[in-house]
Amino acid sequence: MRTVPVFYDFVCPYAFVAHARVRNLWKELPLRFEWVPWEIYPETPREGVPRSAEWQVLEPLAKALFEEQNLAFQPTPLLPNTNLALRAALWAERAGGGEDFRDSVFRRYYEQGRDITHPDVLAGLIERVGLDPIAFLDDIKGGGMHEELRESDLRAEEAGVRWAPAFVVGKSCIVGDVPWTVLDEALKTFAAEPG
Repeated sequence: MRTVPVFYDFVCPYAFVAHARVRNLWKELPLRFEWVPWEIYPETPREGVPRSAEWQVLEPLAKALFEEQNLAFQPTPLLPNTNLALRAALWAERAGGGEDFRDSVFRRYYEQGRDITHPDVLAGLIERVGLDPIAFLDDIKGGGMHEELRESDLRAEEAGVRWAPAFVVGKSCIVGDVPWTVLDEALKTFAAEPG
């Protein structure tokens, strides 16, 4: 089965839509989607920052896209620092609950407009998907997944990723804000190509 790396950050609304599409529409394709966390705004302070003018322009477009996919759209008023959430996603992936954990974080942030930065919040989501929150907290407090996230950032740089989500389809890097029909066709073509 061919692999499609998908670089994502929880702050990108298109990444949530892409995650939903992989879980629903693209699950029939003979492809393995490898979700690779990539911190878009590593300089964001821990307490978050008000959304930029760029986000103000993006928000109505994202809201319309969410409505097309039957997803609620009411994110928190601050742009969060996602370092810990992305490290938690790596931890959950290794523990066997990555897909459900990612979905929980995206839904908490975009549909419920709630915090995704506090360790206890993330531990609660870890527990909700059937993983061990105590083991998670112990590992993360000890710096767990820090080096792994740095390696993901380097992979993104090597792949030429400039925005999220980014699908690496063969030798092409397709950003997820293109029309979904373009990505649909690229994935179907890639899946049909000989090994």
